[in-house]
Amino acid sequence: MNEETIKVLTDLKSSPFESEVDHLSLLNELYWKYAEGQKVLQPIMNYYLGGIDALPTLRERETWNKEEFARIRKPFTDSHSQLIKAIDEVIEELNGTMTP
Repeated sequence: MNEETIKVLTDLKSSPFESEVDHLSLLNELYWKYAEGQKVLQPIMNYYLGGIDALPTLRERETWNKEEFARIRKPFTDSHSQLIKAIDEVIEELNGTMTP
Protein backbone atom coordinates (compact mmCIF):
# COMPACT_ATOMS: atom_id res chain seq x y z
CA MET A 1 0.00 0.00 0.00
CA ASN A 2 2.85 2.42 0.76
CA GLU A 3 4.42 1.88 -2.66
CA GLU A 4 1.16 2.84 -4.38
CA THR A 5 0.84 5.95 -2.20
CA ILE A 6 4.45 6.93 -2.89
CA LYS A 7 3.79 6.61 -6.64
CA VAL A 8 0.81 8.96 -6.38
CA LEU A 9 2.82 11.40 -4.25
CA THR A 10 5.71 11.35 -6.73
CA ASP A 11 3.33 12.06 -9.63
CA LEU A 12 1.82 14.90 -7.61
CA LYS A 13 5.22 16.61 -7.36
CA SER A 14 5.23 17.32 -11.10
CA SER A 15 4.58 20.87 -12.22
CA PRO A 16 0.93 21.94 -12.04
CA PHE A 17 1.41 23.38 -15.53
CA GLU A 18 1.79 19.90 -17.03
CA SER A 19 -1.50 18.87 -18.57
CA GLU A 20 -0.59 15.18 -18.34
CA VAL A 21 -0.97 15.13 -14.55
CA ASP A 22 -4.38 15.72 -13.02
CA HIS A 23 -3.31 17.04 -9.64
CA LEU A 24 -6.86 17.29 -8.34
CA SER A 25 -7.64 13.66 -9.08
CA LEU A 26 -4.41 12.63 -7.36
CA LEU A 27 -5.18 14.78 -4.33
CA ASN A 28 -8.66 13.29 -4.24
CA GLU A 29 -7.22 9.77 -4.38
CA LEU A 30 -4.92 10.63 -1.46
CA TYR A 31 -7.86 12.08 0.44
CA TRP A 32 -9.60 8.70 0.35
CA LYS A 33 -6.43 6.93 1.46
CA TYR A 34 -6.27 9.40 4.36
CA ALA A 35 -9.95 8.80 5.18
CA GLU A 36 -9.30 5.05 5.19
CA GLY A 37 -6.63 5.44 7.86
CA GLN A 38 -3.36 6.59 6.26
CA LYS A 39 -2.96 9.44 8.75
CA VAL A 40 0.62 10.04 7.55
CA LEU A 41 -1.04 11.96 4.70
CA GLN A 42 -2.22 14.70 7.09
CA PRO A 43 0.17 17.38 5.69
CA ILE A 44 -1.12 16.73 2.18
CA MET A 45 -4.72 16.90 3.38
CA ASN A 46 -4.04 20.23 5.09
CA TYR A 47 -2.94 21.54 1.69
CA TYR A 48 -5.80 19.94 -0.22
CA LEU A 49 -8.59 20.88 2.15
CA GLY A 50 -7.39 24.49 2.32
CA GLY A 51 -9.61 25.42 -0.61
CA ILE A 52 -7.62 23.87 -3.43
CA ASP A 53 -10.28 21.21 -3.98
CA ALA A 54 -12.51 23.80 -5.69
CA LEU A 55 -10.52 23.37 -8.90
CA PRO A 56 -12.09 21.29 -11.67
CA THR A 57 -10.36 18.10 -12.74
CA LEU A 58 -8.96 17.55 -16.21
CA ARG A 59 -11.89 15.32 -17.11
CA GLU A 60 -14.08 18.42 -16.85
CA ARG A 61 -11.84 20.57 -19.06
CA GLU A 62 -14.44 21.18 -21.77
CA THR A 63 -16.76 22.85 -19.23
CA TRP A 64 -14.15 25.17 -17.73
CA ASN A 65 -14.53 28.92 -17.69
CA LYS A 66 -10.89 29.63 -18.63
CA GLU A 67 -10.57 32.97 -16.79
CA GLU A 68 -12.25 31.69 -13.65
CA PHE A 69 -10.12 28.56 -13.72
CA ALA A 70 -6.93 30.64 -13.99
CA ARG A 71 -8.07 32.80 -11.05
CA ILE A 72 -8.91 29.80 -8.88
CA ARG A 73 -5.77 27.87 -9.86
CA LYS A 74 -3.34 30.69 -9.02
CA PRO A 75 -3.10 29.87 -5.28
CA PHE A 76 -2.51 26.23 -6.18
CA THR A 77 0.32 26.97 -8.61
CA ASP A 78 1.80 29.64 -6.34
CA SER A 79 1.96 27.23 -3.41
CA HIS A 80 3.16 24.14 -5.29
CA SER A 81 6.58 24.36 -3.62
CA GLN A 82 4.85 24.01 -0.23
CA LEU A 83 3.08 20.91 -1.49
CA ILE A 84 6.40 19.43 -2.64
CA LYS A 85 7.87 19.96 0.85
CA ALA A 86 4.89 18.20 2.44
CA ILE A 87 5.14 15.37 -0.10
CA ASP A 88 8.85 14.88 0.62
CA GLU A 89 8.14 14.67 4.36
CA VAL A 90 5.37 12.12 3.84
CA ILE A 91 7.45 10.01 1.44
CA GLU A 92 10.30 9.99 3.96
CA GLU A 93 7.94 8.82 6.68
CA LEU A 94 6.35 6.18 4.44
CA ASN A 95 9.78 4.88 3.42
CA GLY A 96 10.61 4.51 7.10
CA THR A 97 7.52 2.36 7.63
CA MET A 98 7.80 0.19 4.51
CA THR A 99 8.41 -3.47 5.04
CA PRO A 100 11.11 -5.11 2.91
